[in-house]
Amino acid sequence: MLSHPPAIAHGEAQTETLLEAFRATGVSSTPYAYAIDPTGEAALGLIEADPFRGAPAPEPVLADDQWLALKDICS
Repeated sequence: MLSHPPAIAHGEAQTETLLEAFRATGVSSTPYAYAIDPTGEAALGLIEADPFRGAPAPEPVLADDQWLALKDICS
């Protein structure tokens, strides 16, 4: 989905493209927005229009066993 991440400053068209990609893959856009700008200012459109804002994504990104394996690697 983001093998070629766009520049931090998102125009309206870029934001809509990204939001559609997040929606299609079932992933919240808010964590990505804060990853590219911890203040959230440069990616406010991704935060405010998050397709899963206030609700869980339809499917987990990782299965429980995958999440536990990742936690083991990172700790």
